[in-house]
Amino acid sequence: MKNFYGIKLCSAWAFAMALYGCAAVVPETDNELNYLQQIKLRLAYASADKLLSKGQVIEAADQLWNLAPQFPQPTEQEIRVRAAAILSNNQLMLRAYRYLKAIDEKPLSKKLLLKKRMLAAAFYKQSHQTKKIIKTLPRRLLDYGSKNEQVEALKLIAYAQFELNELAAGIQTMLTLDGMLQGTEKEENIEYLWLAVLNGDPDDLQFYLEHEQTETVKPWIQLALLATPKEIDRERLLWKFRQWKKDYPQWPLPESAEQTLHARWNYLDFKPKKIVMLLPLSGNYFKVGRAVLAGFTHAHQHQGSTNNLSITSYNTDQEENVYALYQRAVREQSADLVIGPILKHKVAALAAGGPLEVPVIALNYLSDTETRISGEFFQFGLLPEDEAKQLARRLWNDEHHSIVVLSGDTVWGRRIYGSFAKEYESLGGRIQEVVHYNPEYVDYSKLIRPLFKLDESREKINELEWLLGDQISYKPGLRDDVSAAVLFANHKEAALIYPQLKYHYIDRLPVYSTSHAYQLNPEKRGKRDLQGLIYCDIPFIVYQGSDTPPELKEVNSEYWRLYAMGMDAYALAQVFRRMDISGLNVDGLTGTLQMNANRRLFRTLLWARLSVSGTPVLLNPAAP
Repeated sequence: MKNFYGIKLCSAWAFAMALYGCAAVVPETDNELNYLQQIKLRLAYASADKLLSKGQVIEAADQLWNLAPQFPQPTEQEIRVRAAAILSNNQLMLRAYRYLKAIDEKPLSKKLLLKKRMLAAAFYKQSHQTKKIIKTLPRRLLDYGSKNEQVEALKLIAYAQFELNELAAGIQTMLTLDGMLQGTEKEENIEYLWLAVLNGDPDDLQFYLEHEQTETVKPWIQLALLATPKEIDRERLLWKFRQWKKDYPQWPLPESAEQTLHARWNYLDFKPKKIVMLLPLSGNYFKVGRAVLAGFTHAHQHQGSTNNLSITSYNTDQEENVYALYQRAVREQSADLVIGPILKHKVAALAAGGPLEVPVIALNYLSDTETRISGEFFQFGLLPEDEAKQLARRLWNDEHHSIVVLSGDTVWGRRIYGSFAKEYESLGGRIQEVVHYNPEYVDYSKLIRPLFKLDESREKINELEWLLGDQISYKPGLRDDVSAAVLFANHKEAALIYPQLKYHYIDRLPVYSTSHAYQLNPEKRGKRDLQGLIYCDIPFIVYQGSDTPPELKEVNSEYWRLYAMGMDAYALAQVFRRMDISGLNVDGLTGTLQMNANRRLFRTLLWARLSVSGTPVLLNPAAP
């Protein structure tokens, strides 16, 4: 869901402000300390305030943290919570979270526990661990907070519910907030509720309306259905909206609400009739272009063959100026939608070429997301960075918080590792060591053994054998500071490296990778030497049956993911505007598709473990 609700509410550091403000203050447990302890603590807080006034945030937090063990419980833990709040207040969220993880919750009062949990929830919001926000803040705990704390906690919960497309629950939370607010805050809350309604997933709304039992929630779901209808009949929709306002005068919507609805309905009233695809149909990338075109054409034949849609292809390999090719498509074919190009440099050239008269769904991504584009420009593709970030989140949710990584010493390998490392470390994970291997190697033992500290284990066994005067049968011990390994490799490299990891017994640790490590072989149905590898992939590959679909027999399996992308591009052509202005998700063949505020589509993939036969076996979703 696009973050409308976060316009003014739920900033990453607002919760620390709500809890403690900018400065350290007198502790709540002050009356439980003796006189000398009280004086000592007041001096410590004064010293921390002085450091904060000089901008020495980390020093102030560390000073309090290191002082905490000198005090009895629960004062010790309260000081630690305050140290974490100082960091969170100054947007040092990851450092604050590491403090919070080290705090024992058992001696905390319910009031102090709520403060700690709210700081943790702020970190989860920033790091996009949305499900954890709701688990961290159970409603019964909110009763122990002040009114301001309860309001801030409910804002967090509502944010999480809307992000998770739990529209009815989010509406109910905001209606609860409405009863706690007054004046300007009350008006703002209704305005944010209106924005959240506009952003609801239209595919879920009818279900909510039919099953929602709370009468105060139903009117808002009805309003959401009006905002993103499946069919556009302006007169009927406008009558329903005005009737809604008449029936529910207690909910004063923004004055611009009717104008906003008109604009949405105009934008949604679009069904493409003439699509032009800009693809490389000759040259070095013709197989790429033809695989995408085959998937798009197949989807049209099976899903929309009766909608009078015209599809034309232009060869980007024969025209250097891709913007001129786009203009030709609009002028010669009267295209109302252009899909492509697919090569990254041509996507950039089209975006920078000039104003876009009709919408474009590019099949790759711009490197610079800040590029100013005049017109509707959407970006969709099989972005490796998406997979790297999902791998980071999967590891964290599987409780693997300390790992090692093997990644190719190539531009691609370092790029995908960089995206992974940034995401994983932002969640709190630690990469103990990374090895960038040479893809030209055949024997990787010299890299594997030191990475997993196998030689240290061998040295200890050698000493024992010398003492005992006999050989010992053993499996080498692995380093004890990691719980998983990550392998970034293409399928050829993985077929060499992963068996060598198994030879050295590294498969006692779970090894994770991305879809690039696996290529489905339609004849052998996979590779046995990758058995046990955990990886993410598109539904089209994971759900492949034992028989190759007839339409794919002419497509090399290396390009099946591109074929699936072509099929998804057809689906997007029908709903891309609905995705643009609402929280609509599309269950595609390349993953569950979502769109962010920059009109960039990203995919949520499936997770699988490769079986003894070399085929993917679906795993359960990652833990929340």
